[in-house]
Amino acid sequence: MEVSPALAAAQRRLFALRAELNKKTAKQPNGSGGWLDALKARVNGAAERVETTPVEPILIKEECEEKEAAAPAAFLAIVPDVAVAMLREERAAAGRIWWLLRGIDVTGQGAVKTAQARAQLATKGAAWRVCGWRQLRNLLGAGEGVFWERRNGTIWLRSLAKVAASLGVERVSAEAVRVPVADLLGTMGAVRATLYAAFHGGRGEHGGPIARQRLREVCGVCERSQIAYEQRRGVRSTPQFAVLPNDVEAAAWRHGRAIFQIEDVRGKYGPAGAQVLVRQLPNRYTAKYAVSGRRKRRLNRQLTDLLNMGTAGNGYSRFERMFWTDGAAAVKMGGDRFVNDGGKWWFTV
Repeated sequence: MEVSPALAAAQRRLFALRAELNKKTAKQPNGSGGWLDALKARVNGAAERVETTPVEPILIKEECEEKEAAAPAAFLAIVPDVAVAMLREERAAAGRIWWLLRGIDVTGQGAVKTAQARAQLATKGAAWRVCGWRQLRNLLGAGEGVFWERRNGTIWLRSLAKVAASLGVERVSAEAVRVPVADLLGTMGAVRATLYAAFHGGRGEHGGPIARQRLREVCGVCERSQIAYEQRRGVRSTPQFAVLPNDVEAAAWRHGRAIFQIEDVRGKYGPAGAQVLVRQLPNRYTAKYAVSGRRKRRLNRQLTDLLNMGTAGNGYSRFERMFWTDGAAAVKMGGDRFVNDGGKWWFTV
């Protein structure tokens, strides 16, 4: 086959270029071309710069909200009437666990895994640790049916209204207060003092005087423990006095030795410097816990529905059957209230 002169010349130039390239390649120690090494160096340098440059994570709005919701709560909303009911019924230990589990349940599902409760409440080094795993198991068993139900490794928390009804609370008289979680993580004495102080915090600054005996009836705490709890949680007691008509005989007949006289230096109740007849009232108490929000009305409505359960057709009471298909079944179920008269069965009231 005959090759054209132009094609032969092109082939010679190609062979010459290949020979020159082979000579340049032989001079490189790794046997690769210089242009290829330069390209690899550029690529590797760019990759190193990308890897070492810190990149800030970009979160979408939903992820940011989820991270904020998962943060542990610093305060818990505690209802004072339920708190003192725990004291009165001697369920402060299990009640403390119930309040903390409500704080752990940040999503409001009403359920907490047993493993999660153990990790946060009974593990050494946990921020909310209050006891060991054995004691936590005992408390979970003690609060069964009152504060929660346990099934398949999950603690199903009962609602606030159901817990209040189980503790004998028929009506709530005070709003919920904001209690720091740290006040519920100490000893049981500190926890009882917190529940006691929550009662005074719910009454607010304008709460009227209340006697020690009345506090004992409401909270189930003796006078000596009341004073200790007030000192531990900073509950301030303010003496209260009532001005009486200036009739010593009538006042002594009615109030006995509780009356005494003071000098009205500023003349607030009469002439300056005159003697005023007064008697001492029970103290007024103020706590550091502030009211968290208005939940009293809704909770009272739920308590009313629970108390009326079964009387308005929304209960589960069994209705007595009054009609049967034959007389034998009627006599068997109705006893002596059925009479056979001529082959006919009659129901007697």
